[in-house]
Amino acid sequence: MPIKLEKYALIAEIVGGFAIVLTLVILLLEVRGNTEAVQAATYRDVVESITATVQERGADAEVARVYYSGSAGEELSELDAKRFDALVVATIGL
Repeated sequence: MPIKLEKYALIAEIVGGFAIVLTLVILLLEVRGNTEAVQAATYRDVVESITATVQERGADAEVARVYYSGSAGEELSELDAKRFDALVVATIGL
């Protein structure tokens, strides 16, 4: 009787080992899939943010003038220079 019990215990241990390996493989695949989903969502958020910033620059003629004049290195008034700095900081802060 003890030999049968030992055989069953060995079989159970082998099955348990396979179950652990299978669980780890499934977990690896899930983590990889989740990572890809998070990266895609992050990319989408960055693109949406850049699009909103570009639309903001073009929607207001005064903002566009200050931003593009400052970007071109043109001389700006003190107020326009501060506006340009704020626009640059807002852009970098995306």
